[in-house]
Amino acid sequence: MKVIILCAGYATRMYPLTLVKSKNLLQIEGIPMIDHIIEKLKKLPNIDKIFVITNNKFFDDFQIWGKDKDKIVILNDGSNSDKERLGAIGDIKFVIERTEDDEFLIIAGDNLFEFDLNDFINYGRKKGITIGVKRVEDINLIRKYSQVILDQKGKIIYFEEKPENPKSKDAAICVYYFPKGVLKKYLEEYLNQGKNPDMAGLFIQYLHKIVDVYGFVFQDKWFDIGDINQFHNANFYLLNKKLEEKFGKGENPYFFIAPGRVNIIGEHTDYNGGFVMPFAIDLYIYLAVRKNNKNVANFMSLQFKDNIISVELKDIKKTNTWADYPLGVLSVLKEMGYDFGGADFLFESNIPIGGGLSSSGAIEVITLTSLNDIFNLNIEKEKIPFLCQKAENQFVGARCGIMDQFIITMAKKENAILLNCSNNEFNYIPINLGDYYFLISSTNVSHSIASGEYNKRRAECEHGLKILKNFLNIKTLSDLTIEQFEKYKDKLPELIRKRVLHVINENQRTKMASECLIKGDIEELGKLLNESHISLRDLYEVSCKEVEIMREETLKIKGVLGTRITGGGFGGCLITLINKDSIEKFIKQVGKNYKEKTGITPGFHICQAVDGCLSFSNLQ
Repeated sequence: MKVIILCAGYATRMYPLTLVKSKNLLQIEGIPMIDHIIEKLKKLPNIDKIFVITNNKFFDDFQIWGKDKDKIVILNDGSNSDKERLGAIGDIKFVIERTEDDEFLIIAGDNLFEFDLNDFINYGRKKGITIGVKRVEDINLIRKYSQVILDQKGKIIYFEEKPENPKSKDAAICVYYFPKGVLKKYLEEYLNQGKNPDMAGLFIQYLHKIVDVYGFVFQDKWFDIGDINQFHNANFYLLNKKLEEKFGKGENPYFFIAPGRVNIIGEHTDYNGGFVMPFAIDLYIYLAVRKNNKNVANFMSLQFKDNIISVELKDIKKTNTWADYPLGVLSVLKEMGYDFGGADFLFESNIPIGGGLSSSGAIEVITLTSLNDIFNLNIEKEKIPFLCQKAENQFVGARCGIMDQFIITMAKKENAILLNCSNNEFNYIPINLGDYYFLISSTNVSHSIASGEYNKRRAECEHGLKILKNFLNIKTLSDLTIEQFEKYKDKLPELIRKRVLHVINENQRTKMASECLIKGDIEELGKLLNESHISLRDLYEVSCKEVEIMREETLKIKGVLGTRITGGGFGGCLITLINKDSIEKFIKQVGKNYKEKTGITPGFHICQAVDGCLSFSNLQ
């Protein structure tokens, strides 16, 4: 038997998330979506080959994914955009023309399911052509799928793709079995009549009228990952299963989601009392958490794939692991007299670790938000960022400012926040980019800001402030004007002078950048990003070789208006302002050249501004 997994679509309903990455390679429960299908197939006997059909845009990514995988054959259908796609039927034809005749199992690569395929295949071998059928209680969803009516013997007697007025709650799903000798014959007949090569359901709608087609009704859970909500729900569903697997049966869990963040501009100004302008991005930490009625907090992360870390609440101490970030939150809450009990925490994340996108801030905020909800602590939303900052400062030992925790808590969809870190006043700034996007390029060079250079930079700024206070009535470096700096700069050591000059100019650039967003002055915004990077490189000295190689390559792409390092520095990510028509060339050329020069495979993500940390009371 041969298997065909359909992965050549462009998932336009999930743009911009899927502009730079195939939907089928997005991570669910810690692994790419398609791997969940592969795990099901491993349980089937007598599989000869597994054909994964993708497009030219994502072919290289699938080649990397499929390297060293047994029986996997990656095929490129040659299309480069949604307008060029062959369609599901066209892709099936593409595969069968390149292999010998056999029985075929066909599965859509965005199907996530719990059911065992053995019974389905055995049923198909007995009956003939068979498709998967799932009962869907929400009649509105049937309109997005296809309705099926079966007779008492399981034969399809009615089939309609995307019906306007559904007559049945049974939906066809793209899991098909074809006996040997039939698929190519009927597919050629269908296409030779000039029928639609796109939706696989239209082929079944045609087929059941000329030959017997049977439906096998699956009882177990099934997700069709057609939009971001289904993507989230699938993650939560599998986290729920994993929670019970790892911690045993217990109370019903609660579910939470917290975004990462990118700072458009305003780097290293937050702890100097200046302005920052971040927004929350559609990369997330997911959390399934439940009370355990013990005096113990248990932590596990699928991202780290390590053992459970357990800590007695009466004696919270550092573990020198990733768990110190959520543990710091528990420690601060306990210190402030909040009453909470033990809980089991299971985290999953697609935010790059050490990438400058604040995975640490996200895990702090999601931990505190969850405890606040499940133990009814009644902590005001506005206090959450400051408690999380205290946890990172005091418990973890990273002297971060307030920006990360603030934006992850307070973010609003389609907006950045202009935050004055001296008094915590803020304004939402609509992100008006027209034909441009913010694109994140990950150098995949990790850094740790809990020690070393980040804390050193902060100490250098404090030293400069202490000197200047002898001559000026200022509270923070951001109170300093450029005229005052010029007058007293000779009082500062050369290194400290450079740090202070960066803070003054970066603070001014951030205020100017907010005006650019409001006015839609994209070119001027790009210039400010470039100026920010040069200052971070030359004055604040937080860049590194890999960052500079990446930035040099980005500036070679027509349509790029500006690029700068974002986050604490010393690796991590760059944020680029880029025209939408240049994105594909950017990813191919920058990715290729960066890897050739560093040996490191970079990562890319198109940013969408999303809401801050949210709770999900139940799964849909």
